[in-house]
Amino acid sequence: MISSWWFSVLLGSGIVVLSSVVRGISHHAALQADSIPNAMQATVRGIMLRALIVVLGLILALRWLPVHTLAFVSALLGALLLSMGVELAAVWKRIEKA
Repeated sequence: MISSWWFSVLLGSGIVVLSSVVRGISHHAALQADSIPNAMQATVRGIMLRALIVVLGLILALRWLPVHTLAFVSALLGALLLSMGVELAAVWKRIEKA
């Protein structure tokens, strides 16, 4: 049954995994940029694309998939917070290293 609790948790987490992959790609593009404005542009585009992925994933899943709402939203927000925590830890590490 598609509306199972586990399917909802995996779908919510999967959306954040996709967002994290985009973060890695945009970070790589920013590191390869030849100037600071180009690096900032790659970073901002990556942030906007990640936000779009999460919002569209949330809306589309809740609108057209019979997911367990609480499990889906909890997994999405939990994985998103975990992803942001890992990203902040990485940034903090780079700041201390510099």
